[in-house]
Amino acid sequence: MEAMGCPLSKVCSRIGLGGLTFEAEIRSVVLSEKQVIVEIAHVPEGAETSCLSFLETAFTRYFKVPTSIVTVLSCNELSDASSAEQFRKRWEEVLEILGQQLPIFGSKPAIQVINDHTVRIVASDSFMMKKLKEKESTIAAWCEKELGAPIAFGWDCLPPSNTPPVVEKEPISTSAESLEIDESKVAPIGTWLKAGSAFATVQGQVFLKDYKDERDNARYPALVFLGLFDGGHSLKAKAGGELAKNIQATIREKDTIVVEGPLTADPKTNEPILSIRRFKKRLLEPETDPEADTSAELPVHVELHTHSHLSAMDSILSVEALVERAAKYGQKAVGITDHEVIQAYPEFYERCQTHQIKPIYGMEGNVVDITPILMNLEKRYSGAEKEFLQETWETRPFCVIDFETTGLSALRDDIIEIGAVKIFKGKIVDTFQSFVKPTVPIGETTTRLTGITEETVREAPALSQILPTLRDFIGEEVIVGHNVNFDYQFYQQALLRTGEPLIHSVTLDTLALARSLLKMSSYTLDKVVKKLGLTEETGETVSFRHHRASEDARVTGLALIAMLEMAKKDNRVTFGDIQNLQAEIALNRLHGDSFTAFVQNKEGLKNLYRIVSMSHLEYLGKVPVIPRNLLSENRDGLFLGTGSPVSELSKAYRMGKDHSELIEIAEFYDFIEIMPSDAYTDIEEGFDEKTLSYRNHAFRRLH
Repeated sequence: MEAMGCPLSKVCSRIGLGGLTFEAEIRSVVLSEKQVIVEIAHVPEGAETSCLSFLETAFTRYFKVPTSIVTVLSCNELSDASSAEQFRKRWEEVLEILGQQLPIFGSKPAIQVINDHTVRIVASDSFMMKKLKEKESTIAAWCEKELGAPIAFGWDCLPPSNTPPVVEKEPISTSAESLEIDESKVAPIGTWLKAGSAFATVQGQVFLKDYKDERDNARYPALVFLGLFDGGHSLKAKAGGELAKNIQATIREKDTIVVEGPLTADPKTNEPILSIRRFKKRLLEPETDPEADTSAELPVHVELHTHSHLSAMDSILSVEALVERAAKYGQKAVGITDHEVIQAYPEFYERCQTHQIKPIYGMEGNVVDITPILMNLEKRYSGAEKEFLQETWETRPFCVIDFETTGLSALRDDIIEIGAVKIFKGKIVDTFQSFVKPTVPIGETTTRLTGITEETVREAPALSQILPTLRDFIGEEVIVGHNVNFDYQFYQQALLRTGEPLIHSVTLDTLALARSLLKMSSYTLDKVVKKLGLTEETGETVSFRHHRASEDARVTGLALIAMLEMAKKDNRVTFGDIQNLQAEIALNRLHGDSFTAFVQNKEGLKNLYRIVSMSHLEYLGKVPVIPRNLLSENRDGLFLGTGSPVSELSKAYRMGKDHSELIEIAEFYDFIEIMPSDAYTDIEEGFDEKTLSYRNHAFRRLH
């Protein structure tokens, strides 16, 4: 027995029943091999006849054994209840008396009312039932004294805890009639998982089968685990005892089956797992068999960007299965592009030789480049960059800016708060702050990070109203920010949206400056502040509310002042000296941008081997990275593509960089890779088909 004391509606929701017209409380559930007893309290008047029979049917289907719904009366109804019902209600009092004479109960015995003067006591095991029966006279005496009426007792106990799962006695076959699976309830695996259902009926192809008999498994006579895939999601399923033996005898890998049973969490991995109660082998028609050769129906194409199980956390596909599938589709060649590694090549070659298909050797890597500390020099001072770099930075004012936004894309998202401070000769001399009323909703994530809500910006000025003031505040000063490119792109897009003249400013990135001066594992603003040991004018340690524009701008300004003083101590007093600090940045601490490389000839294969080796030996950080200059020096014989959704080009487009900047990025590569729309869903939330069509059009114009 399991004491629950939880709402009936919650339990019904967990097993897939909705629309309950009344609320009640499940007091306990008594499980036995032959019957399940569910005690429900506080059932409204009139609900029993209309709904309880339906609940019995639903619970019977869920537990797969006959289920009885037993109502428990509330205290104010107890005086009118029968002797048996009063005994059930006061059973806890009896247990307290018996607890003084018996060992502590592991699971409390439950009571089932048979009629007005008869109850059945269900014990947790045979030992406890024996002890309770020895105290039958004590229980009967209590009934005479407290209830004023005799009670007749029946006895039952739950099966031992190590008893194998109950298996259907009838032989398991593959006919729908004997299995009685309601196939109208079959739904995609993803639907069941998203709904958090406690019982599921799914159809999928078996891609894994692991069977253990009594020689391998002492607890059950047999145990089988299945991996099921329905084309969209995969699910682990298990069965024990005779059911496992029947599955082992009738089901093979690549068979398509329908299974149903409780959906729970694996105690070891916390991943969803379905405990099979029934199964049915699906005999596919030839035209729907996924193994059938459909090459005649498919357009001729080549799969270039594929991953095998050697791509960590990105694929479970074996090299053999990949090549075999491409051959069945009638493809003449197939490319493999595992993440950062090329270990698949020997097997890839052999499998392609077997299936007479051309192998295309490739890899998806991570290219890194030294991030300049100072940017946009050529746009702001075209032809006069050297003169600017020779200037002393102490003679120049800086404007530190920070924006809070509704998202990460300068093209689609809006500014909701502006913060800016002016710095001159090592001091903050002016500040600017304003909220901005956005044209798009503020999401929950943004509110959680910033504390800014729709109510906060309800009376705020529109971007077109506040931007001229910000532009005048910035003036011609060097714009500073922590990862300044993010804020600068939002500023540029804001100027374009509002029709303001586009102004190119020199930018200084305190993130890159910190990477060149400080040795840290992470360079977030709060950690940089802590590393620098910044203090206020009062001598107190700097504290600030991260992800608020005004505070982030002020603290970034203080960090800039401190880091410029560090540079000054090393006699780095010009802008050129500051720019040269970028050589101190450790490349393996940078986050790389995805790119794709394909081998064109033996020289290219040799160069790819060299690049991969050096990325793992000399530039190994969180992932192996490849410096851009190393890639440039060894690109002979390689065909380079712009890569996945986290490529340099894709990120630049999402940040709102203009056409000329996109062309400059694309010129480094040999081809632009445009992936299916579903490859972008996890990278850019809300990156819909319309936005993708605009992006793809922009990419096609880069020639």
